[in-house]
Amino acid sequence: MASMPHFDVFLCHSSADKPAVKAIGESLKDAGLKPWLDEWELQPGQPWQDQLQEQIEDVGAAAVFVGKDGEGPWQKLEIQAFLQQFVDRKCPVIPVILPDYPKDEKPKLPPFLALFTWVDFRKNTPNPLSRLIWGITGRKGVISKVSWPSRTAPQTSVASPKQPVARWSWRKRISVSLVVGLAGILATLATWWWPRSGKEPGPSPVSLYAVRVVVLDPDGRPVEGSRVHASVGSEPQRVPGGWEVEIPAVKLPASRKVEIRAEDPVSSGTGKAEIVLGEDSAPSVEVRLVVVEARIRGFVVDADGRALAGARVSVVGYEGVVTDDDGLFDLEAHAPRGQKARLHAESIDAVKDQYCYVGSDDCEIRLVAEETR
Repeated sequence: MASMPHFDVFLCHSSADKPAVKAIGESLKDAGLKPWLDEWELQPGQPWQDQLQEQIEDVGAAAVFVGKDGEGPWQKLEIQAFLQQFVDRKCPVIPVILPDYPKDEKPKLPPFLALFTWVDFRKNTPNPLSRLIWGITGRKGVISKVSWPSRTAPQTSVASPKQPVARWSWRKRISVSLVVGLAGILATLATWWWPRSGKEPGPSPVSLYAVRVVVLDPDGRPVEGSRVHASVGSEPQRVPGGWEVEIPAVKLPASRKVEIRAEDPVSSGTGKAEIVLGEDSAPSVEVRLVVVEARIRGFVVDADGRALAGARVSVVGYEGVVTDDDGLFDLEAHAPRGQKARLHAESIDAVKDQYCYVGSDDCEIRLVAEETR
């Protein structure tokens, strides 16, 4: 088997930040470095989890990108893995603040990640790309020909904010953005017109999506025993850290929207999330569960079937409630819906244990004087 190629830096990011991360990755290539990005390096037909783990254990450094939407669900797991790599082999972990992060806000990073010195791409001085290269290679100032904000910008040294060169650079970037925007409009019109011209459109850039699903409890902790369902695609498969759903592009609805549902049989928590599939072939989605308190409702009667007020009813092992004037009770089940819970009921002259289904609204308990359990 051929040896695995070595990469200088792993580009750890969320799906929402991929365009900005790809631009920075291209600039790193221009500087002679070899960055690892899932879209560039994951080999089709191979388990992506194995490839990901190999790179995390071998790569020279990790750049953790944070944009205005914060970290993605799968990115959080990668961050934990790289923090462990720092402990095990001193692998540099570099937080990178992307240009779209609010300029007046201090970056909100996970507690342990916040301990590392970050690189801020919201500022042009000091040159953020040079600082990132320094963090990756450990060598300061050895690369001077690479500039930022983009690889298409003039290859000049970073000027002081007071110099007109910097202002002209921003104007030029705006002009380029307008040209790109106009090109996008023309491309959209061409896409609309192409089928009407008698020619067949080209194939979609993504034919098969591998959607990664992370299920979290109400406190944001991963749920191991959850079940996942998707509105389209294959049966979800269990993978380290979550689930994966393969979705052929031809199965997508016109909106390209997919609904992911999750449930936890232990806590009875349920949740759902929607994702619109686009250019990213391996997007991530987070489903946060909501737990609706399961209850048991019913009534207590005496031997003659008359409502028994003042009787105490409880789930065995928990605090109970007292029936009202109509003999009714309503208490927390402390168990998932559909299961049986053991109830304990007692009055002045009778005691009884009885099983009722969790979620029931008509659990009847008949207390007979001198009746035992």
